Amino acid sequence: MQFNSFERRVIDHVTKTPRPGRSSAKSALRHLERAYKLSDEMPEIAIFLGITAEEEAATAVFHSLKRRKYEGARELNYRSHVHKAALLPFVLAIGKRLDTFPQLRQPIFLFDTKHSPDKQERLRLRFTIDGPDGPLWLYPLPPLELSARTNGEALNFAPELAEIAKEKNAESILRHVEDLANRRNLVLYAGAKGMPVIDSAAKFLAYRRWVVFAHLVTYLLIDAYPEKQAFAQQALDALLTMLRSPRARKLEAGTAE
Repeated sequence: MQFNSFERRVIDHVTKTPRPGRSSAKSALRHLERAYKLSDEMPEIAIFLGITAEEEAATAVFHSLKRRKYEGARELNYRSHVHKAALLPFVLAIGKRLDTFPQLRQPIFLFDTKHSPDKQERLRLRFTIDGPDGPLWLYPLPPLELSARTNGEALNFAPELAEIAKEKNAESILRHVEDLANRRNLVLYAGAKGMPVIDSAAKFLAYRRWVVFAHLVTYLLIDAYPEKQAFAQQALDALLTMLRSPRARKLEAGTAE
């Protein structure tokens, strides 16, 4: 499996982070590589490994939030398929929200040592904004030390999550999370309509690759900075609000209808 230059930098930095986050991140990469190796011969197993890679990358994010002592992070359960599946919709929702600010162009991730007191290279975030004399670059430091509010209230990303659910033809974001958490069963076990038949895992794995690295980027943006970053806390608060709902708890317990 070939990685591009940015992915290789992410992998290099991931391997230098502390355990247990490092172990989960490395496990995600191992599962992803194995999925690609088996994609032609055993596409069902390749898909299963791709899902496991995504979940391990999500677990790395959970470990970083706990290590940096974000409020409520201890509620994140790395053994829960529901909790791990819920991370992806929130990553997508945050991206959708950023797209609504026309003054902030698509963020760029880069590694450098600028403004680093110990001269250690870290992953940073760069925005481009329109200045009076042309485009300007904005580097939040730490990268997630941002705050987004609507009418004075912290964003909960509910509109973006509802849009994602609609795109996935799900009645709610929690139903979509339930579907994500149940994917492994659909490719491994026979159902009322017979055995699952997978012709190709290529498209699925290409997207899982993107998801794994999106989670690993999130992991590095949190784990490399000792400060409790405002936007990370805000996103975590919104995620926990959803996971604390009665329906989410039923899903986790396996009792939802």
